[in-house]
Amino acid sequence: MKINLYENKELTEDYVDVHYHEMTEELRHLCSLFGTKKLELYGTDQEEKQLLRISDIFYFESVEKRTYAYLAKKVYQVSYRLGELEEALKDQGFIRINKSVVVNIYKIKKIRSEINMRVQAQLQNQEEIVISRHYKSSFEKYLVRMRGVIHEEH
Repeated sequence: MKINLYENKELTEDYVDVHYHEMTEELRHLCSLFGTKKLELYGTDQEEKQLLRISDIFYFESVEKRTYAYLAKKVYQVSYRLGELEEALKDQGFIRINKSVVVNIYKIKKIRSEINMRVQAQLQNQEEIVISRHYKSSFEKYLVRMRGVIHEEH
């Protein structure tokens, strides 16, 4: 795929044009990144309420019927249920990895298998999360589809 970037200081709004021969999974994903978000995600912590950028979120976790968005250094409570987030953000790199976590695969730095059939994922902020056996297969298929990554067993 060929990409041309042009800077124009006179623009009042950024825009992207996509020319394609055939719509592929890669192009669909690219369009979902630039397209309008299906979700306005506000997060609250003890000090503030703010609009969160989906691309800044490392993962969502559900704890005691509350859902939290984890960013590199901050955590915000959000008003969506985990299942709603999983469905709304599936084309933007988010997938469930255990009963209570939906992760952004673009924030994963490395993956390693453990003896008990679980997989440990290290995020870009050095945090580690567990991919349970139940979700391992769908996670690996999703990685291949979205990033072209194949997780090898050791």
